[in-house]
Amino acid sequence: TMHGDQGKVGQFLYLEGHEYYMYNTYDVHFYASFALVQNWPELQLSLQRDFAAAVATEDPTRRKLLGDGNWRPRKVVGAVPHDLGSPSEEPWT
Repeated sequence: TMHGDQGKVGQFLYLEGHEYYMYNTYDVHFYASFALVQNWPELQLSLQRDFAAAVATEDPTRRKLLGDGNWRPRKVVGAVPHDLGSPSEEPWT
């Protein structure tokens, strides 16, 4: 609730689009955030908390970058992630 236990708000995911299977992409969320904060401020706060928590996480799995072909860790500590996962993965882990 707005003034109660924020742990009871829950978590919220949405897909970027039917051809991009990623949850809560931060660039798309930028455009959706105004509507969320106006209509469902607790959902917006929950999403921001999920991204804030993700900044402190890492995923050392190496992935090949499309732009230059270099291999890099999927997520490093301190970086804001592009998204919070996909339907083919377990979100919030």
